[in-house]
Amino acid sequence: YISRLLIFLVSMLIYPVIVVVLREYDDLAAPNWPMAITLNTFLAFFTSLAKLALMVPVTSGLGQLRWLWFSEPRRLTEFELFEQAYRGIYGSCKLLFSFTGG
Repeated sequence: YISRLLIFLVSMLIYPVIVVVLREYDDLAAPNWPMAITLNTFLAFFTSLAKLALMVPVTSGLGQLRWLWFSEPRRLTEFELFEQAYRGIYGSCKLLFSFTGG
């Protein structure tokens, strides 16, 4: 659990870094960073890193929830809902609303 918590914290710390950098270079000329790194490169890299770091605890939590959910006999269609939730936002919404009565 400690590793997942640390990865989650890394993800949450990346967002303020992005905001600070964007505010620093707002209305200024493009920065002259080493290795021809542009502001777009910085944003693409750090947003991808943040999404990746956030996916680790989310998928781990989904796996644990599925394990707990199927500790009792359940329908196979519910298993498919969990599988779809791993694949993207649409499946996640289907899973969320199927168990909240929405």
